[in-house]
Amino acid sequence: MEHNNIKSMEEIIQENIEYHNKYGILYQENSQLIYDNQKLKEENQELTQKLSSIWNSRTWKYTKPLRYISHNLRRKTVQKVQTSEGKQLPKHRIAIDKLMKQLETYDVISFDIFDTLILRNINKPTDLFRLVGSKLGIENFESYRVKAEQEARKVIHKKNQEINIYDIYKILEKYIKIDSMKAIEIEFEVEKDFCVCNPYFKALYDKLLEKKKIIIITSDMYWPKTYLIDLLTNCGYQDFKELFVSCEYEENKGSGNLQKIASKKIGEQYTYVHVGDNYLSDIEGSKKNNWKTYYYPKCSTLSEYDTIEHSIVSSINKAIVDNYFYNNVACYNPYFEYGFKYAGLLVCGFCEWLDDFAKKNNIDKFLFLARDMKVVHQVYQEFYNTIPNEYVVISRSAALELNFDEMPEEFIEFYFKPRLNTKETIQSMLIDSDLTILIEELNKTTLKINDTLTEENYGLFKEFIYENASLINDYFKNSKLAAQKYLKEKIGKAKNIAVVDLGWSGQILIQLRHFVKSNINSDINIVGAYIANSNNTKVNYYIESGIMHSYLFSYAQNNNFLLNTAILEENTKAMFLEALFSSEDPTLLKYDLDENQNYRFVYGITSANKELITGVTQGIFAFATAYCQLTKKYKNLKISSIDAYTPFHRISGNYCYNYSIFKDTKEYLDSLPRFSGKRHLTTIGEIIKNRKLL
Repeated sequence: MEHNNIKSMEEIIQENIEYHNKYGILYQENSQLIYDNQKLKEENQELTQKLSSIWNSRTWKYTKPLRYISHNLRRKTVQKVQTSEGKQLPKHRIAIDKLMKQLETYDVISFDIFDTLILRNINKPTDLFRLVGSKLGIENFESYRVKAEQEARKVIHKKNQEINIYDIYKILEKYIKIDSMKAIEIEFEVEKDFCVCNPYFKALYDKLLEKKKIIIITSDMYWPKTYLIDLLTNCGYQDFKELFVSCEYEENKGSGNLQKIASKKIGEQYTYVHVGDNYLSDIEGSKKNNWKTYYYPKCSTLSEYDTIEHSIVSSINKAIVDNYFYNNVACYNPYFEYGFKYAGLLVCGFCEWLDDFAKKNNIDKFLFLARDMKVVHQVYQEFYNTIPNEYVVISRSAALELNFDEMPEEFIEFYFKPRLNTKETIQSMLIDSDLTILIEELNKTTLKINDTLTEENYGLFKEFIYENASLINDYFKNSKLAAQKYLKEKIGKAKNIAVVDLGWSGQILIQLRHFVKSNINSDINIVGAYIANSNNTKVNYYIESGIMHSYLFSYAQNNNFLLNTAILEENTKAMFLEALFSSEDPTLLKYDLDENQNYRFVYGITSANKELITGVTQGIFAFATAYCQLTKKYKNLKISSIDAYTPFHRISGNYCYNYSIFKDTKEYLDSLPRFSGKRHLTTIGEIIKNRKLL
């Protein structure tokens, strides 16, 4: 039998490599078309998402079987991640010490630069060109820059199309009037701003230097050697033996020729190993020169972080998350990870919006309200702090006491109407609402202490409260005096104040406005600045009249998010959002005076999940640190409400995941604080199960 026509494995591999090289050239020639298609895909994805939100909100129960099947299929699909070359990727990085033992057996260790030694904190490198264009004042610079690089590779005759940055800008000068040398320096400065060392390889790199190993850098790049040395030094990489860059030699790694040049210059007697993220150029290309290799898939390849990139900000967010969690072997607390990934950008965006809101509305002080705004206040103070601000201990129950003399109906509606037709006795209701003083007064009515409130006796009970209003006002006097002292201290000389809170209906704001104007200074203007607002006629009026303002959503903006969060699945998603902004502080029941007539706080119980709150808070802070340090030179970048909310919005419907995070988070069965006795508690986990969302 003849076997002459059967190809060897080596021939097949070589043909595949040649195919991939041709594909790479074709990709470069059509990258603008690919880029435009990607933009169109993202726009369509956003529209689909909006339509899906509306559809799901009306068909939730009917689509559950389909969603269950989809969830299981998706879960099975992501269990194995593969590269385009069919190589199965490691789920986790191997430990640095283990990799060290592999690499130190070689004389020379070669490293790739981008996505290996250095990480870019922007997901699409071409997004950097937008920032360059902004600095140059040139609209649509990104598309010109991409087009110029494509043309340069075609028309500038260099081996293997290995052009440099000057070649690119020579073409770019045809398209637009530009000072090339100035623009090149600006582009490089932007590049440096967004490049950070990979902590995984920085630790390994330093260990190899201690072992006196020869380290070289081998990269396919249009930046000349001097620029790349500057970039590496800026990221903490020094003392390498030599740097080999494709544009200097007009040879690339994919062919193996750049590695061959390195071998000749460093010494062919040595053993070599190359580390990089591109399987074709770093791994297959190095093997052509008989170098050993270590494949390091880039962070975005391993990432399971699912979001939509609407803008440069969302591109930065994606890269920060991917690079933080997928660069090494670190295993993070799940609460920390949730806070970093799904609340970090939201908090930064809200703080940024607050500063813009203050400028537009002449706000001279922020009052961040307890308890939901504790972490937001901490982030604002640490990274923004443009406007004077205070953290204010307050609650709805405390505020209602302050305004009882002028708004008794609000107090009654809050404390007693929800208790209609329950098993609670009138005596326990009065004790729990801080009205123990009225128990003896019941003897003057036909009501009994062991009666329950019903539709029949509710009117009589309300009249009983009204008839004893002067007694109640006298009892609440200390609360008012204490609050006056406390709030005067917090307000100071401010005249135009924004109360900062999570949401939803702004009831504390309305109570606080009334009390301050009636008891402290009628000239003080107070408005509300919220993360999000509900959609009802009362709240919508406050928004229309300029009393309340929302960052994420309300009836007047981004109402597809409101629909999805506030209505879908009986507010379950809103409950997740509230849990993210919890604090360990107990509920404030009322203000009071001590024996020295100083204000003090009377607290109820705390339902905090300390581990959750600590982890989420640390995650938010870690993200804010990374984001604010990165963007401090780019003040024109603004975190839109869409970008800020999208990460949480996309994960909020994953009930299995959210159950694992919030299952032990305590939740009150009712919204009524109690001055005596225990509040009835459940957990978010039980609520999710009872609503059959798993």
